[in-house]
Amino acid sequence: MDPDHLLQVATDLAETNPGRPRRTDLCRAVSTTYYAMFHCLARSCADRLAGRAGTVGNRPKSKRHFADYDPDYRVGKSEVVTDIHRARTAIDRFLATPANVRRDFALHVLTKVRPDT
Repeated sequence: MDPDHLLQVATDLAETNPGRPRRTDLCRAVSTTYYAMFHCLARSCADRLAGRAGTVGNRPKSKRHFADYDPDYRVGKSEVVTDIHRARTAIDRFLATPANVRRDFALHVLTKVRPDT
């Protein structure tokens, strides 16, 4: 991931609306700025200690893990647009479920399931 590109994304987000930008855009810009520094430092450290990407074996990772941590990960626009659409659909469906179902889901996710003894 190119830190300069991340900083450009952050700049675009911060300047997306003339006048007062949306809070979401500003928060995302802050996070993206952090990731620009993170990717710069992480790549530098990894290259110095383990060699350039591709010189050591890679284990399978999730798409999000590739996007956040693999500096050489490449993804096409159509794939990203599809992922955004899928996420929007999932979020809309989740938010359309009754509040008691979402509460039960939250309890399930946040509590540790203990095996019967």
